Amino acid sequence: GDLSRTQVQKPGLLGGDGGELLAAGERDRHRHVTGEQLALPAKREARAVVRVSPVGARIVFSTEDNGMVPLYQSFLNSQVSIIRSTPVMQRVLENPKTQATEWYRDSPRSIFGAPLSTMERLLTDLVVMPRLNTELIDVAIATQNARDAKVIADIVVDEFRRYSEEVLEQADITDTEHF
Repeated sequence: GDLSRTQVQKPGLLGGDGGELLAAGERDRHRHVTGEQLALPAKREARAVVRVSPVGARIVFSTEDNGMVPLYQSFLNSQVSIIRSTPVMQRVLENPKTQATEWYRDSPRSIFGAPLSTMERLLTDLVVMPRLNTELIDVAIATQNARDAKVIADIVVDEFRRYSEEVLEQADITDTEHF
C-alpha cells in the first residue's frame, strides 16, 4: 500500500474526509482519578495515517466491467488487525529506535497488581482505526513524551509496511512454485 510518514501538526487539524494532507497531530490527554482528583501527567499523542489498497487497482475501484468490491471494508479491517498483530508489534518492540524511547525504558509502576508487559502497554496505548468510507487507517499512540509518540507511530507504520511486503513476496514465491 501507499504509506504516509507522520508529521507534527497543531491539534484539531487532522480528520475530515481524507482529502487533507496525510499528517500526524498531537494533543494533550488529561486523565483524572475521581474521588481524590489526583491528576496524572498529560499524555501527548502522535498519529500516522496508512493508505491501504489491495494489489491491482482494478479490483478496488469501480469500472464499467466490475463494481466496487463489496468486501473492501473487510479487507481494510483485516489490515487493522495485521497492524496490531503479534508479529508486527514484536518488530516494533525489537526496533532499536523504539527501545531508545523513554516510553520503552521507563515502565510505569502499577498500584493495582503486576505491571503490564511492554507488549501489553503497546497494545493498550496504540489505537488503530479505519477512517469511514476511505482507504485510510489512523495509527495513534499517546505517551508522556511527544517525540516518543511520533517515533513509535512511525515505527508501527514502517514495520507494518515491511511485514506486508514480506508476506506478499512469500505469496508470490508460493504462487510461482505451483506452476
